[in-house]
Amino acid sequence: MQFIIVDGKVKYTNEYLTMKKEDTEMAKKVYGINDFWPLKQQLFYEKTINTKYLPEEEKNYKNIVNYFSKYAIHTPETMGILPEEGSPEAGILQKINDYWENQSRKMILAKSEKDVENIYNESIKYINKIGYQRVYDLSNAKFKAQKKKIGKEFSYPGNVK
Repeated sequence: MQFIIVDGKVKYTNEYLTMKKEDTEMAKKVYGINDFWPLKQQLFYEKTINTKYLPEEEKNYKNIVNYFSKYAIHTPETMGILPEEGSPEAGILQKINDYWENQSRKMILAKSEKDVENIYNESIKYINKIGYQRVYDLSNAKFKAQKKKIGKEFSYPGNVK
């Protein structure tokens, strides 16, 4: 079993935590980690997870989710706005994502703040050069169309009209 409920809160079993740490692929097969991931969202954590039972990496994940939840929301008008698979814009987006992943590693391992800044600035120039604006324009057009379709003037929760 992946977890048990203690005082109405989820507590991961030691067997699950050990297997997840030692052999993630096996844990996915045995416990179906991929089937459980939709529950790893802020509302689920706030209502059901007792953080005193979480391993450190899960506590860190929760902190990240809490922090970024102020800035990123998923509402009907913000879903499905990425380029469709197989489109030129989807190719550009994939290239940007792959490139950014590599550049992020370089920034993490950089020897100085100046090196980080240089890598970041070069990365932004390159991303713009390979077509970021095309991806942005397409996604923004989809977002605006979906917002209009559901009758919203603003999307951010504090400004919904």
